[in-house]
Amino acid sequence: AHVEQINQLQGLAWMPILFALYHRLLTSEGPWRAGLLLGMAWALQIFSGHTQTVFISGIGLALYGLLMARGARQNGIGSMPARIRRALLMLAASFALALLLALPQLLPSLELSSLSNRSSGFSVQEATAFSLPPSVFGRALLPSYDGQLFGEYVATLGIIGLGLALWGVASNAVSIQKRRIWLLLALVGLALAFGRYNPLYLLLANLPGFNLFRVPARFLALVSLALALLAGMGVEALEITAAQALRRPRRIAAIAVFIALLIILTRFVLQPDGSLLFGGPAISDRSLLIWAGSALLLIGLLTLRHRWTQVAAAVLLVLELFLASLNLPYNDLAPPDVYLGQRDTVSELLELQAKEVAPSRLIAISPLYFDPLDIADLRARYDGLSMDYNAQFHALDAVKMQETLMPKLPLTWSIPSIDGFGGGITPGRHYTLYSSLLQPADALLAVDGRLGERLTLRSCRRACIPELRWLEATDTRTVITDKVFDFWQDGIFYDTALWNFWDGVTELNQPPEDRYDRVGIVHRQPLAIDASAAPVQEGFSLTVTDIADLPDILRQQPGIVAVTAIDSSEPGRFQEIQPHQGVPPAADRQARLSGCGHAHRGR
Repeated sequence: AHVEQINQLQGLAWMPILFALYHRLLTSEGPWRAGLLLGMAWALQIFSGHTQTVFISGIGLALYGLLMARGARQNGIGSMPARIRRALLMLAASFALALLLALPQLLPSLELSSLSNRSSGFSVQEATAFSLPPSVFGRALLPSYDGQLFGEYVATLGIIGLGLALWGVASNAVSIQKRRIWLLLALVGLALAFGRYNPLYLLLANLPGFNLFRVPARFLALVSLALALLAGMGVEALEITAAQALRRPRRIAAIAVFIALLIILTRFVLQPDGSLLFGGPAISDRSLLIWAGSALLLIGLLTLRHRWTQVAAAVLLVLELFLASLNLPYNDLAPPDVYLGQRDTVSELLELQAKEVAPSRLIAISPLYFDPLDIADLRARYDGLSMDYNAQFHALDAVKMQETLMPKLPLTWSIPSIDGFGGGITPGRHYTLYSSLLQPADALLAVDGRLGERLTLRSCRRACIPELRWLEATDTRTVITDKVFDFWQDGIFYDTALWNFWDGVTELNQPPEDRYDRVGIVHRQPLAIDASAAPVQEGFSLTVTDIADLPDILRQQPGIVAVTAIDSSEPGRFQEIQPHQGVPPAADRQARLSGCGHAHRGR
């Protein structure tokens, strides 16, 4: 589920190794070698580049040390404070070694973080963003065969894996200390993953460390690790003694009831928001049948008493996880050209850039509601590649992002952009402060650096184009928006994307050519002229009148949305008139033909 987040995946890969080395450190008589290996492994996790995974690992290891110290009391080894102190000191020493080894990466990171938005930590609201909603609890633990659950919320071991974990908890084949430690780790990880839905986490969100990261759902990594260990104990416990066999039916019944209740709750009670699952939250009959079949196989495994039962359990567990993995996004493959293909927008910008002494910047403002101009050809090609609906959806989404040059994609073509950060510590405080000047008053600050996403508000029709003075200050000459703001009427083209720039424009500083004798005006308020108005998109009106009326109409300020000059002697000949918003002389602003800079629209 985290394949798309490479550094997080690499960091998570070190987590079970860290726990194994820490366990050896706590239980071996000569801890120096284990401590050295733990510090080295922890440093390698730091080098993976995902600090939150390092933090989560530290929380899990500290809890593991405390639980191990408590278990040692039952074995009569030393006093409780001494054992806790020893466990935490050894962990701290290993972490200090890891920090020392990782200094070449940590020092520049600390310097950058001092300039970052995150240097002073997140607010509680920000720190609890992407908490695990209770409504997806069942979908997080059960394998999904329908909608694709948001990757941060996936913690499934499959029904067979979950059942084996419960069997490991219930069985006496493994010491109660081991079972209790991993069960408590799973429960604590789940409680932390709930984030804002857990009142206790709201207290933690103000503490150092917890206030530096978002996405509490990532604590599900501890849940997955703990359940995997418990499932291993469950496989081990399949080989039982005669004394244990007496309690076997009751335990099997309890596990069957738990699995059945979880399926019923997930299907009929817990109703997640549709936005959390790509493809919708509905659970099909096919999924219910697969879940029921997996549960029956689980009961069969727990009932059998054969020397091959453990092997069968491992094989069935792997098969179920493989089947569930077929629905994950990494299977929705697309041809390389969705990323490497040079779209028209890129070609035009590279051509313009070649004519500039210093390449100017761009900003993309698009909710991606448009369809590419060549969508029919793309679909035909994808059908030929046997791509299913999900794969085609993601591929077309990637094409649209490339068409509009959404954040980070301009780097592929060496095109400068004023946008492009994607979270982490890279967005600086000064960048956020300046970018606030480009945003409407009701927009959220772009603390994660994704400025264009903050400019797609409904209040400005999904394209809040910044004031030109702030764009000019950063040499941003290109604004890319959707063509959903364009429409044709009687063969004449009108572009309504720059509607808010017409406010205050009272005259043209460059009149249209003499051949244009008519003008089409899209407006929000009635015009004080004797001409009929036709309703057009979004409740606007369109009036076509003599071009000599345009100066009077501009002075009326009727809430102009778009203006196009028309040559009535030649059908289909027209010229867009776009507003130019600059520093007005006195109280007026002026308009000019063709607009300021280059305005490319995603097609």
